[in-house]
Amino acid sequence: MELGWYFNYFINTSKTMDYAIVDSKKSGKQTIINLKNNGDFPMPVDLTLTKKDGHVLRFHIPIEMTMGSKIHADNKEVVNCTPWPWTSPSYQLKIDLARKDIEIIEIDPEKRTMDINRENNVYPGKH
Repeated sequence: MELGWYFNYFINTSKTMDYAIVDSKKSGKQTIINLKNNGDFPMPVDLTLTKKDGHVLRFHIPIEMTMGSKIHADNKEVVNCTPWPWTSPSYQLKIDLARKDIEIIEIDPEKRTMDINRENNVYPGKH
């Protein structure tokens, strides 16, 4: 995994990170989750989706600059998604689950990143 870009952004810039869940929409039997990078500091995104039955699904969206995905050491089942091109401010995540079955979607639920606005990390609204 390549991390030189991270050290450059973290040490040599004053760029900020602000990922957001814009919305989620029904698309047949799938759900499309629209994400946006409101900041100028690219980072991989960890996202959880809590179903109405309480089951939690975990997703990892790497960025192209990492040239790989992280290893999930906590033995949690994680879906590694298509990389987010660091030059694109938006990303669509398509999930094979009906929108009506989803309770909450959250970016960085373990609060491991330095996101400057956590209010837009939970959809729908703040819980």
